[in-house]
Amino acid sequence: MAVTESGIQLERVGHHPNGDGHRFEYNQTTTATMAVVAALTDVLGVGPTQLAPLETRIDTEALDAFFAAGPTASETRTLTFSAEGYTVTVRSGGVVTLSPADETGADERAATQR
Repeated sequence: MAVTESGIQLERVGHHPNGDGHRFEYNQTTTATMAVVAALTDVLGVGPTQLAPLETRIDTEALDAFFAAGPTASETRTLTFSAEGYTVTVRSGGVVTLSPADETGADERAATQR
């Protein structure tokens, strides 16, 4: 795994099958919140302090607790939200995907930057 500018071990493993997104994997010593921040900074080409606080989009403590608990053998955990003009999906097993938000998501980003 590569270390990102934000100091988090994150590996870009490709694009969505439809070609309009980014997929990253992170190890289980990294919190889901830190993986999301690292993925956003990588895709946007900015430092973590240049992002809007993730706490304005999602309860980061709940996000981390949801994935720290780990799924049972018969379940996969998935959580999706929007941030920085992207639809962010976090999956159990250490996967973060970023897809460009639809026009509604873009409008939300513009509104939060005003």
